[in-house]
Amino acid sequence: MSRPVGSKNKPKSENPVNSAPNRTKEVVAKATHIDAKQGGSVGADDATEERAVPVQVASPPFSSLPNRTSIMPDEEIACRSVTFGELVWVSRSSSTQYTWAEFDDVQYVKYSHLREMKAGSKRFISEPLLIVCDERVIEDFRLGDLYKKYELIESLDSIVQKSPSEITGVLEGIKMCKLRSAAVAKIRAMRENGLLSNVDTMTLIQNALKFYIG
Repeated sequence: MSRPVGSKNKPKSENPVNSAPNRTKEVVAKATHIDAKQGGSVGADDATEERAVPVQVASPPFSSLPNRTSIMPDEEIACRSVTFGELVWVSRSSSTQYTWAEFDDVQYVKYSHLREMKAGSKRFISEPLLIVCDERVIEDFRLGDLYKKYELIESLDSIVQKSPSEITGVLEGIKMCKLRSAAVAKIRAMRENGLLSNVDTMTLIQNALKFYIG
């Protein structure tokens, strides 16, 4: 059992430095007392070991995220859905709801809400589930490289009319760029709109991307 700190029977030191209150040791003693209550094993060295106390720092509000453009927070930015079926996003800061009814539907989203989406609903921007149609925001969010890869998805409209080897090459590129989900959404929308009907082509796509077109 550790010696109690500050015992009345402990002789006072003649050295004024040693007799000064040691706040660090008092904090350590309290921590040791808590450990003992919780059933932890306390060794002799623990009484003099300084312990770091974790501090939780609150995340910055969305409005404090760095903004490299001159876009006003309330400016509305065109965003096009690249998700098959309905796409819905709700702002946590204002409860504003944005709904895209179908693939290629365009809705206008406040710039401040896009920044909130980027911070808290990353897959909307990075997967992507929607495409931002504003060069200033594309630059601000550093989406240039991602959208360059997404051109492979946009090319599917014409590629499905090409030879099997050309189609396979594009599909392999899509998988390498990790855009399978976006490709599936695009292909299903093409099928629904009558832009994809060749059975052999659909079989090739299904086998390459491992999904059923329907």
